Amino acid sequence: MLRILDRLNRLPRLGHRSAYGMALLGMAGLFLGLGIAVGAFLSRGMQSGYELQLPVTELQAAATDGTDNFVVATGTLSPDVEGVFLLDALSGDLQFTIFNPASGAFNPPFRRNVAVDLQIEAGKKPRYLMVTGYMTDSRRPGAARNVARCAVYIVEATSGKFAAYTVPWQENLFRSGRPQLGELVLLGVGSVRTAAIRE
Repeated sequence: MLRILDRLNRLPRLGHRSAYGMALLGMAGLFLGLGIAVGAFLSRGMQSGYELQLPVTELQAAATDGTDNFVVATGTLSPDVEGVFLLDALSGDLQFTIFNPASGAFNPPFRRNVAVDLQIEAGKKPRYLMVTGYMTDSRRPGAARNVARCAVYIVEATSGKFAAYTVPWQENLFRSGRPQLGELVLLGVGSVRTAAIRE
C-alpha cells in the first residue's frame, strides 16, 4: 500500500494532496466493493427459514350508498360472512340478507319497518342515512339471544330521529345451510334534535 502511495506522489500532473485523496477514494471504493461482495455471498448462503415475516393485519370495510328512494349498506356478521342492508325509503321497509354459497342463493331476508319505529308521519317523504357498525360481545344485548356482531344505524334527516338494529343470527344454522327468518332486532331509538322544527 505504501508503494502505491509513493508512486502516486511521484506523478507529475498531480499534486501531493490530489494523489493522496485519489488513493483514499480508491481504497474506499475497494472496501465498499468487498463489503457488497461479502454481503451477497452471505445472503446466498442463508436458508429460506430466515426470511423477514411481518405480522398480517386483516382489514374489514363497510360500504354504504343511496339515492332519494333507496339506501344500501354492507354489514359483517362474522369474519367470513357479510350481508347487505336494503332500505326502501318510500315504504320504510328495511331488509337484511346474505348470499349463501352452500345453496347458491340469497337467504330469505330479515325485515323491519323503520318508519314505524321512528314514528314518521304519514304523507311525509323521509330522507334516510344508513351506516353499519360492529358490536363487541360485551355490547351485544341479551346473552341468551343469538344476535350478530353487526349493527345498522339509521337516521331520518328531516326529523333527526335515529334507530339502531341488529340481526338475530345463528352461526350454526348458516354453516349447515339452513335458512334463517325473522325480524331485525331493534336496539334503540333516539333523536338528534331537542326542539321541533316548523316547516
